[in-house]
Amino acid sequence: MKKKRQIKINGGKYSFYSGETFRDILLRNDLGMIFPCGGGGICGKCRVKIISGKQKITIQDKEKIDKAELKQGWRLACKMVPQSGVEVYIPHENTIGNRKVRFSGSRRDGKTVGFAVIDAGSSTVKAVLADGAGNAGPVSSVSNPQIKISTDIIGRIGFAMESANNYTALRNLLIEGINNVLKEALISSGKISSGIRRGFIAGNSFITALLKEESLKGLSAIPFNCENRKSKKIKSSDFFRLASVSVLPVIGGFVGADALAECIYLRRYYKNKNVILIDIGTNAEIIVYYGGKYFAASASAGPAFEGLGMSCGFPMLEGAVRDIRSKPADDKPLSRESQFDFVVSSVGNLKPAGICGTGYLSAVAEFLKNGLIDRTGRIAGGKDRIEITDNISVNQQDIRMFQNAKAAIGAGISLILKKIKADYGDFAEILVSGAFGSNVSVDDFYVTGIISPEFRKVKAVDNLVLKGMLEVVAEGVSMSKLESFAAKVQRIKLAEDKDFMEYYTGAMSFEK
Repeated sequence: MKKKRQIKINGGKYSFYSGETFRDILLRNDLGMIFPCGGGGICGKCRVKIISGKQKITIQDKEKIDKAELKQGWRLACKMVPQSGVEVYIPHENTIGNRKVRFSGSRRDGKTVGFAVIDAGSSTVKAVLADGAGNAGPVSSVSNPQIKISTDIIGRIGFAMESANNYTALRNLLIEGINNVLKEALISSGKISSGIRRGFIAGNSFITALLKEESLKGLSAIPFNCENRKSKKIKSSDFFRLASVSVLPVIGGFVGADALAECIYLRRYYKNKNVILIDIGTNAEIIVYYGGKYFAASASAGPAFEGLGMSCGFPMLEGAVRDIRSKPADDKPLSRESQFDFVVSSVGNLKPAGICGTGYLSAVAEFLKNGLIDRTGRIAGGKDRIEITDNISVNQQDIRMFQNAKAAIGAGISLILKKIKADYGDFAEILVSGAFGSNVSVDDFYVTGIISPEFRKVKAVDNLVLKGMLEVVAEGVSMSKLESFAAKVQRIKLAEDKDFMEYYTGAMSFEK
C-alpha cells in the first residue's frame, strides 16, 4: 500500500501518495499551473521553487536550469516527484487564475433560455445565450482549463493517449471550462436561475473528438484524419443546466467544427463576394470562398502565434504582453545599442510575465520598421537578442519561429490560390480571426509580410465562430444539413502537396 504524504504549495497543505507526480497533485486539488510544452521537460518554463525540504534534481532540471538557480531550489514542476515535507512556491507567471463560477444556490425559477452557442477553443472558451431567432446576449469568456496540461493541441493529444485516466481528466477539464462559461453567460444575461433548452458546441477536431469520446489516434500523426466527422448529441447531464447538447460536425483533419461555423458566417455575410479567412493559431485554418465554392486547409504554423514555445512566450492570460511599440514619438529609428526603448501593454496591466501572440507580431513589426532586424530576420549588430524590459526579451530563435509561422500561412494561401486559379486581386477582403482576435493592428500584418502590403483590404475580426453558430440557431439548420454542408467544403491537404515546401521557403523572408 502506498504511503500517504503531505506537501505544502503556496502556503496550503495537501496530501499525496508516494510516487505521485507534482502535476497529479495539482490536478487532483484543482490548482492551476501552466505546462507550455505539455509536461515534456522541453520548454523549461514550468519552474517552481523549493522553499524547504529536499527535492531531487532531475536530468531535465540540469538541462534547463543553471547551477546557481538549482542551488537556490528551482526545479521543473513537470518532472518533479515530490518528497515528503517539501514546501513548494509557484511563481505568479506560471499560474492560471481560472476560477470556478459558483452560484449561491442551485434552485431554478422554472424559466428557460432558448439556446447557448459555445466556441470551445484551445485557450479560451466563449459562449452566448440566444433566443430562437438568434438574438444574442453578451459574449462570455473563460480560460480553457486544459492549459494546465499543455498550451498546445499536440501536447494534449500526447497526454490523453498515455492512459484512459489522462483522457478522462482532459475531457473533464474541458467540461469544467464549458460549465464555467455557461454560468458566466447566465450571470451576465441576468438569468441566473434559468435553464437552457439546447446547446451547440463547436471546436477544433481535437476538442470535438474529445467531447464525442472518440479515439485521438488519427489526429496524432500524418495524415491527421478524424475518426468520425459527423455531429453528435452528447450526454447533457455533464453540462450546467443544458437540457440537450449537440457537437457540430467537422470538415476533416485539423479543419474542425469551428471552421465550419466560420464558413456558415461567410455564407450569410459574403454570399456574393470572394473572401479569404485566416483563423490564426497553432494549426492556422485558411478558408477561401471563391466562385460560390468553399476551400479549406490547415497550415501547421507552430505555437509562435499563440506566444508559445518562445523564449518569453506566454498565453493570453493576465500579465501577458500583448503590444510592444518603440518609445520615440518623432518616428526616429531606435538606437541599436540602447535597451528598453519600448512601451509595452500587458493583459490586466500587470507586470509582464511573458509575450503572447499579438505581442510578438507587434514586436517583429517594430523591429523591422526600426532596422533592428533585417529582411532575412537576422538581428542587427551581431546580437542574439533584443531586450524589451528587464525581464522580457526576443531572441534570434524566437524570430525564426515567427518566420516559420508566417511562412506556413503565406505558403498555404498561395498554394490554395494556385489550385483554384485565382490571385489576391480576385478577392474583396481578407478576414483575420482566431488567436489575435480584433485587438491587433492590421498594419503589423503588412509590415511583417504575413499578408502582402499590396493588398490593403485586411480586416481583423473576432467571434466569427459564435456568429456562425448564431446563424445556425436563427435559420433552424439541422445537424444533418450541417453535415451535408461540411461535405461540400473542399479540404486541401497542404503537407501532401509537392509544391508546398517551395512556397514555404519563399515566404520565409520579410520582403519589402
